[in-house]
Amino acid sequence: MGSLVTLRPPLQVIVVRHPTFDAGKALAQAVVHRFVRPGEQVQDTGLGIPAFVRSKAHPGHAPLPRPISDAATDATLVVVLVCEGLVLDAAWLAWLDDLAAKPHVHLHAFKFDDTLRFDSLHFLRGRQAVTITATADDEEQWQAATAYELARRVEAQALSLLTQRASPPSLFVSYHGDSGSEIAETLWHVVTSEYRDLSPYVAHLSVRPNQEWAAHIRDGLLDASAVLSVVTEAYTSRPWCREEIHTARTPRLAADLDNCWHVTPIVAIDARAQDWARFMPELGGHRVLRWDPQRSREVIDRAVSDGLLATFHARWAEQYARADMTAAVISWIPDVRTLLRLEPHLAARGATSLLCPGLHVDAEERELIARALPSIALCSFGGTVS
Repeated sequence: MGSLVTLRPPLQVIVVRHPTFDAGKALAQAVVHRFVRPGEQVQDTGLGIPAFVRSKAHPGHAPLPRPISDAATDATLVVVLVCEGLVLDAAWLAWLDDLAAKPHVHLHAFKFDDTLRFDSLHFLRGRQAVTITATADDEEQWQAATAYELARRVEAQALSLLTQRASPPSLFVSYHGDSGSEIAETLWHVVTSEYRDLSPYVAHLSVRPNQEWAAHIRDGLLDASAVLSVVTEAYTSRPWCREEIHTARTPRLAADLDNCWHVTPIVAIDARAQDWARFMPELGGHRVLRWDPQRSREVIDRAVSDGLLATFHARWAEQYARADMTAAVISWIPDVRTLLRLEPHLAARGATSLLCPGLHVDAEERELIARALPSIALCSFGGTVS
């Protein structure tokens, strides 16, 4: 593939902090670090989502920060950290009001002191600021707990924004009916009670008696932003369970495109009780966490994070595919298993290169890919990989 046109990313995240809100510095950075992937993580995650902080006065605009352009991306998620200084600052409130009027800007506000009282903020257009409170023994623990809660909420909002539909993004729980239903129900209840921007799919709770079971499950799987795989001993030996994993990781064409493919990310939960257990090659390379009911939110947060990044890459991949209909584009970090499933489609197109979101591919994996697909050169959204 020759020189690549750099298209604008589908989303950027801007955290707005009033300069009087000292405790907000760490909170703002926590959100930014959740979206911008460090270099050593790019191999596993691909390109990060652009995220910035607006706080300092900008020359020519003092006392206000640098203007936020909504032309740099398809959508801008603005996270406003509400404090007393912001509420009392008419200039900042007017700046936020002007920002909220831009067509591609989506504002969400958070406050961290439940004693802070104020009239409805006009820039929220009738919505309320979300209150985040954390119980901690000291300031450091409060910062960590509050930052975590803020970042996970913003991620869920970003995923909802990127999915571009009226209904909430879905997390599909794949499980064996007898051995995994209790864990699946636990995940269902956590999502429905604590994640208002998400919708869980658990077959025995989601499929109605008059609906065709297999078709409904497949539709739910293909509609999901991420899959939570509850791995029990029975799960590893059931063809239908393995088929769900296979379906999630089989490349499928993006809507209205014949040159762009997507897969669904998987987060696995190891709930096997035995010391000796069957190996599932279908889950090779995916994150696996030993099941602990106390860590159910952590599992869901990881699925949201992976689903968000996959959706971000999918929207970006579709841009590249539309910009060059002769290109072959995928929205995940390439691996041998998924590329072998894609290879017949690439051969039918006569493709000699493949565009992907990763800046780097592990040297060992790159060698395996080169052996499996010797005629295909991998290129990233930002330049050549191999």
